[in-house]
Amino acid sequence: MVHKFVSHSNAYRYNYASDQSWSLNTYHPQDIGKISFFANNANEITLNSSFKPAMNTWSHIAICRSTNVFTFYGNGVSAGVTTSGSSIRTTSSNMYIGQAPDSPSEKWIGKIDDFRITKRCLYTENFTPPGKLPTN
Repeated sequence: MVHKFVSHSNAYRYNYASDQSWSLNTYHPQDIGKISFFANNANEITLNSSFKPAMNTWSHIAICRSTNVFTFYGNGVSAGVTTSGSSIRTTSSNMYIGQAPDSPSEKWIGKIDDFRITKRCLYTENFTPPGKLPTN
């Protein structure tokens, strides 16, 4: 599960494993600014969300996997679901936060707080985001 608070003022990738085994970005194929999750393996996993965080405002996002169901949550509300039995490729490569390793010009212009990856799914239904949003 990926969980974090974000505030942004651009529309580019922002979390990325350097071997591109997975990414979380705002380059949504249908609408730039909406958030998508991609995991690259033999059977690519793509989760396009309907969530488009407001510019210059803190938002909470989470991507959870429960068995074969991947759910995207924006501010605690489900905003996208996909299913896949594929494993997310493990990697020993560096993880980039705020910049795509293959395109240094694609940088996150904004703030990221409370970024974490857990081994278990914390949310299986809509929820109230934990704690309060960062103040700056």
